[in-house]
Amino acid sequence: MLLRLTALLGLVFLSACATITTSPSQDLTVLTEPAGAACQMERGGQPVAQLAQTPGTVRIGKSTRETTVSCTKEGHLPAQAVLSPEFQPVVLGNILIGGIVGLVVDASTGAIAKYPDTVQLTLVSAGFASPEARAAYFGDRAATIRREADERVAQMRRNCGSSGCESQVSDATANRDRSLAQLEDLRQKTP
Repeated sequence: MLLRLTALLGLVFLSACATITTSPSQDLTVLTEPAGAACQMERGGQPVAQLAQTPGTVRIGKSTRETTVSCTKEGHLPAQAVLSPEFQPVVLGNILIGGIVGLVVDASTGAIAKYPDTVQLTLVSAGFASPEARAAYFGDRAATIRREADERVAQMRRNCGSSGCESQVSDATANRDRSLAQLEDLRQKTP
């Protein structure tokens, strides 16, 4: 009876460990516009995965460090996105049940964090048929970025109710502004 109780308690303690309840790796889906780009994922300057052709999914190890996704396609400018890991709330169980040891294990394996499931990049044509075509392309892309950001903010406000989710709205607005600045940088580099 004591042996069974000990075994049961052991399972309870182990279940709090995010390394057990979540994998130290995850799938990352990479989408590009246009499709058919080759992509490489790096962390700290070291390759962690590559994808021969988009769209596709790769398995990457979780980490508390940022991962850079770089994609190339003939006839297009290279595109890059930086993925920031997000804290996994399941790790809090380690503090309550497993103490600092479980937290240290999760931090060392990367199970403490998770990247977004999908990254989407737009590869801009390396050249346009006319200045008008170039202006139309970048105008359309800027309008799409604004529209998608507005839709995300509206969805947040509907889901948050009276709390307003101001920090999330602020993050979405900052992401929109960052995307527009990157688009403007690409516009200036594109003939």
